[in-house]
Amino acid sequence: VAEVWNLHSCWSWPVWCGDVVAGTFALTSTEPGAPTPEAQALLEFAASLAGTLFRLAELEAEGEPLQDRLRAQARRDPLTGVCNRLGFEEALNERLAAAAQAGTPLTIARLDLDDFRAVNDRHGRATGDACLRQVAEVLQQRLGAHALVARPSGDEFNVVLEGEPPTDTLERTLGEFDLRVPLGNDPLGPAEPVRLTASVGLVRFPADGRDADTLLRRAGEAFLLAKRNKGGGPHCWAW
Repeated sequence: VAEVWNLHSCWSWPVWCGDVVAGTFALTSTEPGAPTPEAQALLEFAASLAGTLFRLAELEAEGEPLQDRLRAQARRDPLTGVCNRLGFEEALNERLAAAAQAGTPLTIARLDLDDFRAVNDRHGRATGDACLRQVAEVLQQRLGAHALVARPSGDEFNVVLEGEPPTDTLERTLGEFDLRVPLGNDPLGPAEPVRLTASVGLVRFPADGRDADTLLRRAGEAFLLAKRNKGGGPHCWAW
């Protein structure tokens, strides 16, 4: 086929359907070389869209109503499967209301991966995306099924925990990640070790605030302190 159409390069991206690779989406060119940033962005978008359509088809076959499917999709980050910003805000308000009624405390954390841009610059977006997916998985595994994990944007994650775990415990749980991911632009290549750290801002409900806006603002302020003092200092800062 390549000879017939005089093709000299082919770039492909995995089509994720949930946590399974359903196939690949490829772009070909008559010119040799790596894809331009615009072509790579188009490739990622097309593969993500195809994955979403595959998943919707699966859910339709399972008989889930269309409105419920679309509502759930709109509140999930397609890369990691955890809540996106909209889903997190809704779930946080629900948990705050339940905690206020029960008289129980909550811990809210904002964390950003340190120097994550260097991972993308050195190894490519495929490696960066693999890291983000694995960080989301590790957080959910470490914190348990009752924890709320969200990725509002980029390399930022938010976490809501029941109770008030000690800061030094959260330092280890939220601040360090030893991952194994494919390096380079082959997302299906052999896994290599990647170590990441995160700067974390912590707030407690109701001690640090009783509404979502106040708590998230103060978590952001604590996070900035952690970011500013990350060199040799603690990963976690409590407001």
